[in-house]
Amino acid sequence: TNEIPAFSNFVFIYVTDSNPNDAAAIARVHAENSLKYFGEARAKTIVVRRQFIAQQLDAAAKDLNAARDALLRFEIRNGTADLGRDLQGYQDTLRSLRLDRDRNMVEIERASALASFYTAQAQKAAADNDTASFTSYRASATANQALVEGLRSAVSRQNELIAQRENELLSLVSLTAENDRLTTDVQRAANSYNFLQ
Repeated sequence: TNEIPAFSNFVFIYVTDSNPNDAAAIARVHAENSLKYFGEARAKTIVVRRQFIAQQLDAAAKDLNAARDALLRFEIRNGTADLGRDLQGYQDTLRSLRLDRDRNMVEIERASALASFYTAQAQKAAADNDTASFTSYRASATANQALVEGLRSAVSRQNELIAQRENELLSLVSLTAENDRLTTDVQRAANSYNFLQ
């Protein structure tokens, strides 16, 4: 009679025979056979587990490589190796362009005011028949008006660049969801692979 307690690695063997030596021999042989059987069964389980883990590790490695390849193809297709860094670069460029444009607009106002002032002074010098002052004021008014025109041209070009960079930034922002998904896929696959190792 065999008795296997629940949730235990022990087996109790009971043998009854008219001859105690025969009972002991039968119990010993039965115990040896049981040990051999349980050893083989456990060894098979370990081998099966190892094979299963090896298969899972191979699958995880393939998933990780596929996720990395997908992210790399995305980066090559969209010309970005680090979307976050690229977005920050565009934002910095836009800030700089806007700041330069704003400075130029302030300079336009200053130069316009000076051109108006020198024009008024030139008219006053002309009324007073002060030719030297008229010539000097007129030259200053002309120089400031030329500066205003140059700055207006610069502001116009800066506005074009700002619009262009804003469109490029919006294009990059639209890629963020796909990039995040691909990055998450890579991280998830890497976690699975590292867990199985």
